Amino acid sequence: MKNCLKLLISVNLCLGVFMFPALAQEPSVMPSDSLDNELLILKQQIVELQQMAQSQKVNQSNIAEIEELKQEIQSLKEDLTQIQNKQNSQSVMSSSSDAQLILGRQIYLSACKSCHGINGDGKGHGGKRLDPAPRDFTKGEFRWRSTLHGTMPTDEDLDRTIRDGVSGSEMVPFGNIISKQKRMAVIQYIKSFSHKFNDPELKPEGTNLVTIPKTRPSSGRGKNPGLGKILYNEKGCYLCHGETGEGDGIAAYYMETKPWDFTKGYYKSGSTPRDLYRSITTGLNGTFMPTFIDQTTEEERWHLVDYVLSLGDNRKGFNYTVFQEEPTGKVYDQYYK
Repeated sequence: MKNCLKLLISVNLCLGVFMFPALAQEPSVMPSDSLDNELLILKQQIVELQQMAQSQKVNQSNIAEIEELKQEIQSLKEDLTQIQNKQNSQSVMSSSSDAQLILGRQIYLSACKSCHGINGDGKGHGGKRLDPAPRDFTKGEFRWRSTLHGTMPTDEDLDRTIRDGVSGSEMVPFGNIISKQKRMAVIQYIKSFSHKFNDPELKPEGTNLVTIPKTRPSSGRGKNPGLGKILYNEKGCYLCHGETGEGDGIAAYYMETKPWDFTKGYYKSGSTPRDLYRSITTGLNGTFMPTFIDQTTEEERWHLVDYVLSLGDNRKGFNYTVFQEEPTGKVYDQYYK
């Protein structure tokens, strides 16, 4: 009974949220009554869940299930209130003059709102139980960038995350679901959640851009995990990531966002050497992971990549989900081998 109820809840919550086939159609502009449609969908979901809860006979075996239904109903009502506030203030769209933003909002409401929330704050009813939690776009803190530490990501940086997904999380790859044109549209809408994108000092342009080589330079000394291990200790990586790379360094105890466990064999930023090189070079905004662009040479960063990759060799394949860079949007479906 419990599993059936959870399945029904999931189906109801996903109606009108993850309607991926609808994304294949190219809408010219967003209908003027789109908020009314969102309200209608939520009201229908609330009625269905209320009927489901009322139909259950209260006994010792299903009290928890009924309480869970009530919580989901309350969560949907909160979303309902948020949409009504948006209608009253007209704070999301002032007009239909920007077709790209209009399209972006439509895609966002269809594919992103459930987890990231209607306000982009990561508080969608579908993401409340997720670990890691959905990104709060209003903070303007984006980790995987090709820009200097503390600055904003490029559109291509954001597209890479949407396209390829995030390993070890519920952020699935949308590369085969949403076209590049539509991804670029939703990116513009996501950027509207944070004022930092309007800060000229933080813009991803000019001297804020960091060149990330597509491949390892042939002029280097080649792969050298041994030298990478020496650098790992010299640069203090072990203080956070631990001596064996399991994310259990002495400093990790004091961190809200725990350092990544390299022995897992997969990485949120992407699984290619270039992805790791980028994270080491630019650091991760919103975490304690600093940039090493000034403390290391390009060749030293490649050696660090070699060592980090070697730490996951023994467990690669166990609870392992990799979003390939090319072709985009592919995911290995074997979680346990």
